[in-house]
Amino acid sequence: MDTEKQPVELARLIEKLTGIWNVGISIQLADGTVLNGNGEMLVQQIVDGFGLRSEMELEIVGLGKYIEQDLWGYQPWGRKLHIYSITTTAAVHDHTGVWKDENSLAFQWEGINDGKSSTEELTLDWLSPSRIYGHEIDMGEGKVEAEINYNFTKK
Repeated sequence: MDTEKQPVELARLIEKLTGIWNVGISIQLADGTVLNGNGEMLVQQIVDGFGLRSEMELEIVGLGKYIEQDLWGYQPWGRKLHIYSITTTAAVHDHTGVWKDENSLAFQWEGINDGKSSTEELTLDWLSPSRIYGHEIDMGEGKVEAEINYNFTKK
């Protein structure tokens, strides 16, 4: 990899996210139901260091096995990070985001989900090199449908 051509935004992401992570998840649905689970996420460099691939596999009580695969990259002309996600809940979409500071990322997606105008907002905050806190708000037709908290601990 030619690190001189690698954008700093991508280099920071690769340095911070690559590895194997234990994952805890708590999902609060609009009706007040809370679903908890845990599992693992593997994050690897791809494309000669110009992207990442992650696979998260969780067991969530009340939902069952959940798998999410993501491609992470940086688009220098738009100055945005991208996460392209495919999940076992039939979600397929591209989040765009930026570094808010050296330890915090903010991503957003807007589109149609289950026939409704929908958005997702995801923040990832590095509490230390081995701990990440994630917070996601999923909305449909302007109403909160789910609020998700993630706790990642590097193995």
